[in-house]
Amino acid sequence: MKIDQLTALAFPETLPTFAGSAPLLLLLDGLVHFRPTEGAGQPAALFAETGLLQSYAPSAVGANLDLFLRMIKDLRGHAAEYSSGFLASLSPAMAANYHEESVRQLISAMTSKDGGQSEATAPAGEGLWRTRLLLQLAEEMLRDELEIAEHIAKVGAMKQRMLDSLRGDGDEEEELPLPSLPSPPARIPIRDDLLCRAWCRLFLTDRNEQRPTLAATANIEAAELLLDTYAQLRGRAAVPLCGLALPNLNGMTEADYLAGRAAFRTAAAPLLAEIGRTIETARQCGQPPPPPEDAAARWQAALAQHFPKAAAGPCGLQVSLLADATLADLCQRLGKSCENTAMPGSPHTVLVHLVPRF
Repeated sequence: MKIDQLTALAFPETLPTFAGSAPLLLLLDGLVHFRPTEGAGQPAALFAETGLLQSYAPSAVGANLDLFLRMIKDLRGHAAEYSSGFLASLSPAMAANYHEESVRQLISAMTSKDGGQSEATAPAGEGLWRTRLLLQLAEEMLRDELEIAEHIAKVGAMKQRMLDSLRGDGDEEEELPLPSLPSPPARIPIRDDLLCRAWCRLFLTDRNEQRPTLAATANIEAAELLLDTYAQLRGRAAVPLCGLALPNLNGMTEADYLAGRAAFRTAAAPLLAEIGRTIETARQCGQPPPPPEDAAARWQAALAQHFPKAAAGPCGLQVSLLADATLADLCQRLGKSCENTAMPGSPHTVLVHLVPRF
């Protein structure tokens, strides 16, 4: 796995999407996504052949993979029976109930050869299974939402073409605005705090020495959860290193985005190198160095050359320093876990994240 200086570990999504990756990749060299298991489906073929997106499973299921996939199929087929209890199993505030107990029994039966586990090993093993299951189910639900959004977009495009053809009869009548169907970003009915908690628990099992030292997210709620966790842990707020405008990428095709990104990053190469050095200094020293001179203005000027809606994005891009806290420290607190077998990381965390437009 080739890791460049500005490659980041994506948090908390395990399935790359255009909306979640494209804004971050204007600054970053690449993104690495966790996989819930080593073989439970492959990420969507987004930005194929570019090397911008990589993935791996930090905790392999191994010989139990077939059982895991059967369990996913069972949970998907009996969502009404299992889903509420399964989600509750990651939420201590919700009382145990019949559904949760049925899930526990199913997990226990599927993760041991003799149908049972010792008291010493059952809780930890079941917890990791529930973590993987939640993330895998979230992936499959997101795929469903993306497919629905794609069909809606196609229906909208067909409607547009039909109306265009009806208008093109040669009559010189006043043009009326064409109705269009809204295309909100795909969202899954799982709370962000549950996804973050599950992702953090998966991170704490990661033994990959080559994983990125940066963290990145396009999920504003997830970023706020991580920043709040840092504030609670260290008693102070994270320090912003720089803030950058983002273009409106809605409706842009993958090909157009990649072409615009390549041209933009060529034009902004000196600035990107300066931002990279700023991030590396902060990550190594835990102190916020002076940001590149006129970084926001230089970024905006380069962006405007290659993205027509350069300043129209609903969000901005921010780089924040969470000094004196490793990503494992933050994951232990946010994941509410005392387990930690992750490889040691940087003593200071740098997070690249989206913020509401500034």
